[in-house]
Amino acid sequence: MTDIPLIDFDPDKAQLDGFELIDLNTLFLSQETMAHQLQTPHRVDFHHLIYIEQARGRHLIDFTYYPYQANCFIFMQKGQVHAFDFLSAPKGKIIAFTQAFLNHAQEQVRLPSDIFWQTGAAPVVNLQDDFHHRAHNIINELSFELTHPKPAPLIALFLFASLLLMVHRARPASGLSGLSKNQNVLLEQFLTTLRANYDRTRDANWYAQQIHTSYKNLNHLCKLSHHKTAKQLIDDYVVLEAKRRLVLDQTQTQQLAYALGFEDDSNFVKFFKKHTHMTPSQFKKQAIT
Repeated sequence: MTDIPLIDFDPDKAQLDGFELIDLNTLFLSQETMAHQLQTPHRVDFHHLIYIEQARGRHLIDFTYYPYQANCFIFMQKGQVHAFDFLSAPKGKIIAFTQAFLNHAQEQVRLPSDIFWQTGAAPVVNLQDDFHHRAHNIINELSFELTHPKPAPLIALFLFASLLLMVHRARPASGLSGLSKNQNVLLEQFLTTLRANYDRTRDANWYAQQIHTSYKNLNHLCKLSHHKTAKQLIDDYVVLEAKRRLVLDQTQTQQLAYALGFEDDSNFVKFFKKHTHMTPSQFKKQAIT
């Protein structure tokens, strides 16, 4: 078995500090010189905004295939597992950037906190013709600026921010759009606490206490935003991290069970099978073949 590799951002290739614009076809042709295959699952330590100008295919994100077509954007968050589909030779660009670069853009332009990532939102955004032409022009301007003999980082930053805002506006409304500002803050506190403690407890009451709200209020908030209970969201995240560890780290079932806070491996296997309809071993075998 081959471990799924973790790919770090390469600062030596970046056109700006923490930012790189990559041509999809160039990336496809350079695969032979890479240590990993882009068409097989790999984990990224930075964000992607993938622009598909031409072609149809499907992109693997966290073990789910998402179909795409021409004139769309695919959102890929740091830490996710993904794989490209090069069978249809897609034409387009990859905008790769670090969290630090995104933070800088948000500070300079005062972008919304959810400008790049909305928990529960579909990762593929299809653009109508008017949006597509404008987004395409911004990407061309961004490419021109990055290859200019005297590039201006601030111009590139504002072009990037403009592109994010445009795609954000074209993105279908999610459950989050109906939340108040305070509800959005509380939801983000819950999700941040969950990401830091999923291997410690799966008790929704505990999470409610940590963010200084009631279990009833947290449950109501989760149903409004995700149409799931708080406990269902907690379990979903534990299952996702279990999947990632099974294929990324080749962690054995017993070891993973204890690492995720289960009393023994039999309880973990029952939990995993309940949510995925397969055992951890079956999932691992399927994911890496």
